[in-house]
Amino acid sequence: MQANWFSWCRFHLLRLARMHPLGLTSTVLLAAMSVGAGLFWLSLVRHEAIVRHDIANATKSLSQPVSLSSQTGNGRIDLPRFEPNKLVEAINRLALDTKLPLDEVSFVLEDNHNQPYLRYRATLSVSSRYPAIRRFLDALEAEEPQVALDAISCERDDISTAETNCDVNLSAFYRRQEHG
Repeated sequence: MQANWFSWCRFHLLRLARMHPLGLTSTVLLAAMSVGAGLFWLSLVRHEAIVRHDIANATKSLSQPVSLSSQTGNGRIDLPRFEPNKLVEAINRLALDTKLPLDEVSFVLEDNHNQPYLRYRATLSVSSRYPAIRRFLDALEAEEPQVALDAISCERDDISTAETNCDVNLSAFYRRQEHG
């Protein structure tokens, strides 16, 4: 039965090729282009799934609390003296070390007199791949333990690019100066 089916298909394909060679050629080209487009679409879907998985894992790791610094024996956190230049220098140096281009950086000092500490907020706008941003944040946490990640918000202009635009909000905590 299969031999008859094969010879029937062969007969009609050869007959079609003799009667309409341009039609058969265009049909074969259209079928090849359809297969190619389908494979390209599948690769984009797979790449998007990988990126979504990486972002979900990174978001999950960011939701875990970040320690401010080592605690002293009485349960209090030993915060450093307020020196804003050290934080600015550390951010710039670590951005250069991790090859993370900083688009925009702003700092605001919150001086709430009811709190026993000073809160120095930093907002960074960066455009890079997410692993580079994660390396920068890990290095900053290791070098400046009084800095905590408040929030990170990332978006991409085009799904086919791996570069993300992120707004990173950080808080650095310092001890209040003793007067008198």
